[in-house]
Amino acid sequence: MVKFLQPTQWGKLSLSNRIVMAPMCMYQADAHGVIQPFHFAHYTARAYGGVAMVITEATAVEARGRISDRDLGIYWVSCF
Repeated sequence: MVKFLQPTQWGKLSLSNRIVMAPMCMYQADAHGVIQPFHFAHYTARAYGGVAMVITEATAVEARGRISDRDLGIYWVSCF
């Protein structure tokens, strides 16, 4: 039997199989680094396709750390 299709456990994390999608920068964020509907569709399709763990793309803490102007960023909204 092929082991990568068997369930696995890493510590407290249980996965339905051993298929893991490596992070890939998709360059689809808006000018502020905010996630877009494309991201939801892209990652959801991988999960429905059988990938047990999806590792999302690089996410910059501030604009200066982004690889390009379309990279994801941590968008801070002030509550004050």
